[in-house]
Amino acid sequence: MAGRPSLGTKLYRGDGQSPETFQEVKHCGDMDVPAGKRNFETSTTHTSADTGGFEEYEPTTLDAEPLKCPINLDTSDPVHLAILADEASGTKRNWKVRLNFPTPYWIKFAGYVVGVPVKAPVKGLYSADLEIKVTGLVTKTVNENP
Repeated sequence: MAGRPSLGTKLYRGDGQSPETFQEVKHCGDMDVPAGKRNFETSTTHTSADTGGFEEYEPTTLDAEPLKCPINLDTSDPVHLAILADEASGTKRNWKVRLNFPTPYWIKFAGYVVGVPVKAPVKGLYSADLEIKVTGLVTKTVNENP
């Protein structure tokens, strides 16, 4: 099976207005894109002894992994400044990730900026490790504009 390069994947931040517009978060590095992770609760009972005593589980909720990516921090970029403000205020935003397939594939979610810890290396560029905690539904669509 042939692979597909992910270069060109983009992250967008919603402005919270109506109608909502999305702006690209520039200078993103390797990105961990949110996906649902199923939670389970034990349903083990004394009857489980009849099946060899193995634990039994039932699926419950889905929890999305956070979006994580390093960014080359640029405080002259209005979107980077807005992300820092979101971190300080605890504002929930809508976000979109565009996967770079021949037909654009979008992952959409709401989330909070958990943190944007800044790195200032002696030899290097300012950077930050952006982390967004996903809350609620994660949807996947094709053929959409930012």
